[in-house]
Amino acid sequence: MSPHHYLAQVDHQGDMNKRMPNDYNETYMRVVKEKPGVEIIRKEPEEFYKAYEEADITKAKKLAEKWMEEAIGVKAAKSEIVKTARAYLAFDAMREKYNCNAVSKQEAFRLSARIIPIY
Repeated sequence: MSPHHYLAQVDHQGDMNKRMPNDYNETYMRVVKEKPGVEIIRKEPEEFYKAYEEADITKAKKLAEKWMEEAIGVKAAKSEIVKTARAYLAFDAMREKYNCNAVSKQEAFRLSARIIPIY
């Protein structure tokens, strides 16, 4: 699939010696687009943060309520579930903006380094 023998042998952290080919990311994205036909579009975390801030808090609260009603049991605080619903709405807005059928994140955008308030 790839001219680099590393491509099939590494995880996101690199090979067992923690070395990645210089053009690993470019090659990976090209091969994934060529073979299974999946195009990866990278965006900066700040775009997600903006979408999160713009997410409708009323919709997020309604979505959180729906999730809690449908759940077998809820152990998380409601405020945390609302934050998750808001993130869901932010990812959905980005999915629609870029006309894609899936959205993923890398290491939660290191959310622990950024405080996202709940109103």
